[in-house]
Amino acid sequence: MAIDTQQPELVSQVEADQDGDWEAIVPTSVSDGLHRVEAIDELGNFTTSLLFVERPQGEPSTVSVSTPTIVERILPSVPPEFAYALFLFILIVLALALNGVRLARKADIHDRHTNHRKSYLGAVAAAIAAILISLAIGVALNKTVGVIQRFLPHQEAVPVKLSIAGTLKAPFGGPVAGADLVAGDTRIRTDAGGQFAFEGIDAGTGIRVTHPLVARPVVYAFPDEDGPVARMFPVDLWFDAAVLNLVSAVIDLDARSLEGDLYQFLATDAQKAMDAGSFIASYPSSFEPKEVGMQELRVVSAKTLPTWTSSATGVAFKQIFELTIEHGTSRVTYRLIKEGDSWRLAW
Repeated sequence: MAIDTQQPELVSQVEADQDGDWEAIVPTSVSDGLHRVEAIDELGNFTTSLLFVERPQGEPSTVSVSTPTIVERILPSVPPEFAYALFLFILIVLALALNGVRLARKADIHDRHTNHRKSYLGAVAAAIAAILISLAIGVALNKTVGVIQRFLPHQEAVPVKLSIAGTLKAPFGGPVAGADLVAGDTRIRTDAGGQFAFEGIDAGTGIRVTHPLVARPVVYAFPDEDGPVARMFPVDLWFDAAVLNLVSAVIDLDARSLEGDLYQFLATDAQKAMDAGSFIASYPSSFEPKEVGMQELRVVSAKTLPTWTSSATGVAFKQIFELTIEHGTSRVTYRLIKEGDSWRLAW
């Protein structure tokens, strides 16, 4: 068994049981992360698999949390541009209130009429209350229309770091060789086994795949993964040159509003159940002319289905490949079926 890492190769001998199962202890010197394990038996048979090493983390440290003061609570909700003006306004109000109290006492000294003094202090208190209420209403209105939010710090979304390993495979077929997979600073070209592994890549950016037989690069993105860290292995990444080229052609015809030309790509059973006119009338256009010749296909979901029944034609299809393409904020799902050596749209 050879563990493929950036460290010197580690080799150990193990003995398999009668079912061909074996086990080995991973040396403590092997670093955390993804590794490739190569197994060779006595007859020279060679197989590979993927190994992910993750050691338990230490105990979390104790964090002391102090209760924020009134000032600390107020400052985050006040736009920086308004802060100085707001504090100046509050100081003026306090100065006027103190001056009103001073004048009231002065009036009380010269005039001992108690009722006059109470009415004066009441007027000052009412004025201060009115000012504070108007200030609160103004802040609430500003917050409602989004004035304050425009000045608050923007919370950037934290990208999900994804570790993924698996096999690039054709739908209902075997591994795909000769494809170039790129994610971050890592580039992998698949061999006959179709295996790949990436660690700590941006889930939203995903994996970019190119192949000599595919007209456009394909990006497999994983935007629905929860963060901040996600792990997916082993996984089957579905890839077929004929399928991707067909979807590219369908998107271009859709963007050009040539629904009539799309009809030729329908599965035979779908054409029997629906004529061209009905198809053109019911086809939901999803792309705009500016999207003709999209530079790459962004795949957010790809899976195989044993059966699928069309709501448009009522045809029950078997062995369907379902592919969801994302463009902008929209997603379009295509379902394809293989007829002979070619793929067609299940409709």
